Amino acid sequence: MRNRLLLIGLGLLLAVLIAAAVRRELQLGSRTGDPEAIRDDAEARVQLEELMQPIPAASAAEWLLGWLHRRMEQRDRRGS
Repeated sequence: MRNRLLLIGLGLLLAVLIAAAVRRELQLGSRTGDPEAIRDDAEARVQLEELMQPIPAASAAEWLLGWLHRRMEQRDRRGS
């Protein structure tokens, strides 16, 4: 029981950390104006909502981590 509670707590912490990183990145916005980037940001907002739902949370977390990775790569290429 104790291990299960620990895992639940770690899962919640992970979701909170992912959500904070995604919200921060969304605040920075996509500076390219690229329609694909705008759609990607919109999907990130949808996935952020899913992250807080117990059943789809793992899938949403995976998608959001990939989105954050792509955004970091784009920022590195722009030199920001």
